[in-house]
Amino acid sequence: MVYNSQGGYAHIYIRGIGSDGTIPSSEGSIGTFLDGVYNPNANSSIQHFADVERVEVLKGPQGTLFGRNTTGGAINITTRKPADELNANFSVYGGSYKRIGFDGFITGPIMDWLKVSVAGYYDRSDHYYENINPNGFPIEDVKDWGVRAKILVEPFEGLELLINGYLTDHYGPDTTVANNLRTSLLTELAGGRTETSNTPYKSNADRGPYFNEYRNTALDIHLTYANDWIEVKSISAYLDTDNSGFIELDYTEADLEEVPVPRGFSESYSQEVQIASLWDHPFQFLAGAFYLKSKGGFDPLEISLGPTAALDTTLGVLEDLISPLGLGQLLGGLFPGGFPDAATLQTTGIIETKAWAGYGNASYTLWEDVTVRAGIRYSTETRFLLKSETKVELLGLPFVPTILSSPPDERTWSAWSPMASLEYKPDNVLYYAKYAEGFKSGNWNPVLILEPLIPVEPEFITSVEVGFKGDFFDNRVRFNMAGFWYDYQDLQVQVVSIVSSGTARLENAGNARVYGAEAQLSVAPTPDLVINAGAAWIESEYREYFGTGYDEQTGLAFEGDFSGNQLNRAPRWTANADATYTFDLWGGPLDISGNIYYASGWFYDAQNTVEQGAFVIVGARISYLHERSSVRLSVIGSNLTNEAYLMNALLHDFGAHGTYAPPRKILARLDWTF
Repeated sequence: MVYNSQGGYAHIYIRGIGSDGTIPSSEGSIGTFLDGVYNPNANSSIQHFADVERVEVLKGPQGTLFGRNTTGGAINITTRKPADELNANFSVYGGSYKRIGFDGFITGPIMDWLKVSVAGYYDRSDHYYENINPNGFPIEDVKDWGVRAKILVEPFEGLELLINGYLTDHYGPDTTVANNLRTSLLTELAGGRTETSNTPYKSNADRGPYFNEYRNTALDIHLTYANDWIEVKSISAYLDTDNSGFIELDYTEADLEEVPVPRGFSESYSQEVQIASLWDHPFQFLAGAFYLKSKGGFDPLEISLGPTAALDTTLGVLEDLISPLGLGQLLGGLFPGGFPDAATLQTTGIIETKAWAGYGNASYTLWEDVTVRAGIRYSTETRFLLKSETKVELLGLPFVPTILSSPPDERTWSAWSPMASLEYKPDNVLYYAKYAEGFKSGNWNPVLILEPLIPVEPEFITSVEVGFKGDFFDNRVRFNMAGFWYDYQDLQVQVVSIVSSGTARLENAGNARVYGAEAQLSVAPTPDLVINAGAAWIESEYREYFGTGYDEQTGLAFEGDFSGNQLNRAPRWTANADATYTFDLWGGPLDISGNIYYASGWFYDAQNTVEQGAFVIVGARISYLHERSSVRLSVIGSNLTNEAYLMNALLHDFGAHGTYAPPRKILARLDWTF
């Protein structure tokens, strides 16, 4: 799995499948679920948790076992439920970059049938970047806080009502701070230089302050009834995310542009109903229905091209180049006497989604060690284009004229997604083969300024996977291995181009192929030593993709053939290992562990011109538990070798920019549990 972020939006890829969208109304190919509730916004997927119980990573298409359909996989995060007895844990920590924070969780019964829990956190640190531009702004601090409360009501045996609400708030530069990785002619003519703007952890950008701010407000209600035969479950959920931010694209000393985001938002309501068998019988089933209504977008997104003398000069020099393109035509028609100072394009794009789905999954144990499974899902989704317009704000004008506007529109997409598998489990080894299909609906590009609004078509995936999972040598060795093959149709790829389209948009790549293998090994040679290791090999290729690229000299967009190139963020080789040894000391155990991760590198663009080379990350942890007091002291080190590698990169008209992942960090943590 590759987990990155760009401008505050989570970019999650599993086996080369994922999405790099930075528009609130676009959804990822990897679904994120929190306590069984689907989160449609990649911005609100980045959260701090104080009460995590477990995290599950599901690979490949999903859709016949729970609510939302996904094409590449799902991440399911489960937080702790209120408990029957009073217990709590509190943590304080501090570390590199003046980081300080605390987590807390407490739970217990109010009455026999009523239990509650409350969790909260606060986290503050300096950012690891600094701004070296004398005309730039200081880098902002990072601040996080949040609270989660749960109420569990069990009026009689078999009936359970769980009410869960949370509020989280985040402010910080995150990945809105970046380096210029490659300048275009547009940036160079304005005075920008890569050699002065690509030192890791040092920004030479002239605008600011750069920040990403978002607040999540959520409430979900889980009603469950179970007896010896069946379980019936209802999940009603509401999630509201508001975010704002400030970025630029060239990230050099050039006075070119800035992209303020006064407001991005996502609001969703979902309802899911499930019924599942609990009986002791070879035949088992699960069936469900899912409904989602969401609305999101930018209201507005701004592109400020002044005040700047450099832009007039640059556009004058490049007039022959950009005049046939969208930006040249628009600016030439609006401002024949030259581009004015302090002009801002304000683009608003809002999309509403209504999605319905029914799904089912059944299994039958033919013999004691052979089980067949089959599932089906039907999805239908309608995307409503509620608003798409662009205004231009000029310094000194008492009004803001609308220069472009598109009428409301809607499109509906539907699909069947089947699944079938065969399992054979003699003793402690499970052999399996699985076939599955996945679907992600089409969408609109609501914030286009210079192109007509046409819908983005849905993406489809066909998956075949075979493998085994086994425990050996009295469960002291666990070894899993899988091989997979994906056929990926009309995958949705994001493109950012100010000159040709005016902002970010999605486009369809015709066809891609992904195949590979992965293995995980866990060994406990002694009760005090545990060793884990894993490796993955992936081959990925755009088999048919005629799309948008960027000239490496001018930086201007063009239509090119990228067939044969590797998929974004799809490393050919990855490997990881960790080991933990426990010493028995007076008063309690001392754990010493180390971990290492290797990736052969990947491309950040379909054109395969912005590359992250191979890198290695090393971490370590030492932890001592004083059993009598239930106090644990831990010291954790990450990226101990100070490896400089990119956690994101974006290609566009001004060149390419990216943010380096954090350097070496040390954290000390004190935990108390009772």
